[in-house]
Amino acid sequence: MRNASANENVPAATAKALMETGAQVRPHHYALAVAQDRFDEKSFFASTGIATPAFAAIASQDDLDVALAKIGAPAILKTRRFGYDGRGQIRIMTAADTEGAFERLGAPGILDRAPLGQPAARLQLVNARDDLLHNVRDQQD
Repeated sequence: MRNASANENVPAATAKALMETGAQVRPHHYALAVAQDRFDEKSFFASTGIATPAFAAIASQDDLDVALAKIGAPAILKTRRFGYDGRGQIRIMTAADTEGAFERLGAPGILDRAPLGQPAARLQLVNARDDLLHNVRDQQD
């Protein structure tokens, strides 16, 4: 079977278990785990020298208040996992926007500094057999 299925939310532990049986799974379970968590993904990029906007992990309302004071506004509060196409995101334009924002998000999050009037680049790394493909897409916020 060549390409049975593609789903970005397959648990990394499932991919790892399949790989341990000898199955060829792409992307690698480690890459999948990193890509499924926005904070882990940004931390990985930053560790390799790839520039990212300022960001912080958010596990409480207090974390959000401290992070916004450090990062500044505008910023975007996002779920660490599963949000897509604007879902699981709250735009923070001023400190007043943080009131109750963590509770509304409903899950652990990441606060990203939003670029002002500049396109943001989304970098996706995909491991396809022995090649590492880079897909860079410009996106307007």
